[in-house]
Amino acid sequence: MAKLMPLTLDKESFSQRALLVVQDLMISEVQIKDIILAKIEDLLQSNGKSLKEYCEMSYPPENLVSILEDRIIMKELNFDVNALASELGEYLEKLIDEQKFTYDQIIGAVSGNMGGLFFLYGQGGCGKIFLWSTISCSIRAKGGIVLNITSSGIATLLLTNRRTAHSRFKIPLTINEDSLCSIKQGSPLARLITKAKLIIWDEASMISKYCYKILDKCLRDILRCSDSYNAHLPFGGKVIIFEGDFRQILSVIRRDSRQDIIQSSINSSYLWHNCKVLKLTKNMKLSLGENNNIQELINFAEWLLNIGDDLAGDTIDGESIVRIPSDILVKNSEIALDGLIDFLYPDILSNLSVENYFKDRAILAPTLDCVTDVNNKMTAELPTYLDKKEST
Repeated sequence: MAKLMPLTLDKESFSQRALLVVQDLMISEVQIKDIILAKIEDLLQSNGKSLKEYCEMSYPPENLVSILEDRIIMKELNFDVNALASELGEYLEKLIDEQKFTYDQIIGAVSGNMGGLFFLYGQGGCGKIFLWSTISCSIRAKGGIVLNITSSGIATLLLTNRRTAHSRFKIPLTINEDSLCSIKQGSPLARLITKAKLIIWDEASMISKYCYKILDKCLRDILRCSDSYNAHLPFGGKVIIFEGDFRQILSVIRRDSRQDIIQSSINSSYLWHNCKVLKLTKNMKLSLGENNNIQELINFAEWLLNIGDDLAGDTIDGESIVRIPSDILVKNSEIALDGLIDFLYPDILSNLSVENYFKDRAILAPTLDCVTDVNNKMTAELPTYLDKKEST
């Protein structure tokens, strides 16, 4: 049982002892309460909230809060710069010409502190994730902060410290032209964004242009008092690179026409004319195929691109009709789904407690009904409370 005795509440003691959870730490009940409040404040701040917003809640000592605020930034600096510098050389050697051109453009804008808005256009398999890793590695190796953002949740797993746009920038889920980000000037998140050297936004073509408009207003407000602020550049002069493929599904607008959906995309935004468009065209995954099936992969990739470019199939009454070749057509969906689950999740019962087992794999589904079918099939294989009770 812990002894109750006074403890000096200075920044050093809390940063090294209380916040780092040293064993046998003897603190009073009041100090325990303050630490718990500080932990709660830390969680709230990471999601753009604060205990100050709740009138009836106590607030931890300011010296504790300042340490926690520093931790929000430190989370984005928690990298071994020496290891990153070593990895960077290996990454740069693997870049092909068009990747190297994009890398030089982005790093040049960051190093020159001249701002810049870029849009990288490329299909799946062109090595965009590898390029983002290389650029992030280069900046972080010098002690800089890179904010990796994506429009969807599943893509957050592909890069270190990646967050969704709604989570990182506090963009409302339901937006319109007059919406605002809930980031306060001087808040820990505002300071993090100010210190960031680069923002990389993946899947930018899949989200409404209003998201970029309200972020533009937000960043201009946040950066207004910083040395890097430039009122003549979008986003206040912050270097941002968007990435997307307009062959993918654009932002969904209920009960609106195709024209309305297109008008809601980023290339219809007032910011688009400020974007320098870069392109990746070479499918890197095709070069990894075995010689005996490389031509088959090339043909399949070209067919998918033709669908995306509306060059495959016929158009009837404004609707595109694409005929799927019989050799790749799944005729029995039930059997195919069982096989897909077995392929992606082998030995699922033996891996239930393995942390990365579910994190490293996923099944993409076109509708919520398909998601329900997959979940029902998988959960049916899992042991339940009654199963365990009967076995005992």
